[in-house]
Amino acid sequence: MIARGAFLHDIGKIGTDDAILRKPGALTKEGIARLHEHSVRGYEMVKLIPFLTEAAEIVYSHHEWYDGSGYPRT
Repeated sequence: MIARGAFLHDIGKIGTDDAILRKPGALTKEGIARLHEHSVRGYEMVKLIPFLTEAAEIVYSHHEWYDGSGYPRT
């Protein structure tokens, strides 16, 4: 499960605009918010595949921190 989640952790970036992904400088607040959506987007995609249901949780929470910061749960 961990290996599958690790392999798929950024799959939600498929739905992120290339202008955001390839921007050479700092992102705007809007750009950051759009980028942060990739965790939820990836989770929504992966959870639909029965044998990847548990790995979907890794996709969803791979930017969370032990102290409660991070995203998307903040």
